Amino acid sequence: MMPNMSGLEVAEVWQKEENSPALIFLTALGEEEDVLRGFELGADDYIHKPFSLKQVLARVAAVIRRHSSVDVTTEPSGKSIVYEDLVLYDSMKTATLFGNLISLTRMEYELLVFMLQHPGKIYSRAEILRYVWPNDGLVLERTVDVTVNRLRKKIGTYREHLKAKTGYGYYWER
Repeated sequence: MMPNMSGLEVAEVWQKEENSPALIFLTALGEEEDVLRGFELGADDYIHKPFSLKQVLARVAAVIRRHSSVDVTTEPSGKSIVYEDLVLYDSMKTATLFGNLISLTRMEYELLVFMLQHPGKIYSRAEILRYVWPNDGLVLERTVDVTVNRLRKKIGTYREHLKAKTGYGYYWER
């Protein structure tokens, strides 16, 4: 609960403003009457506990897209790697698939960047460790296999492009 005034009172004040900001309720109040009251007061979304961080981030991105002329997937520096509908944004260290944010760990992101920057070239596990995990001396070659498998699950239909060449290593097939 907020000090001094409730979220509903804040919404009532904002509703009177000409250029009121987007409003998302993030609350412990999840009864139907609470949700309906929030929407009556102009809420763009209403998220009640318990919730996952991924769900909150997706909902915030959706509200921003609806209320902004700025595309939230636009790379501020203009530096990005694009492979069809798979886009990696360097300055934000994020990736989107068909315009939807995908949750990648640091190493999954770095491995995907590396593969997309070197399409068609096969890299052994040892080479991938040297390029993608350069300062992590205790990382085993099996870590590459595990990371590749997790990454394949997250990149949907593009998983078919992250190939293994038995006895040699991994590569990105165009």
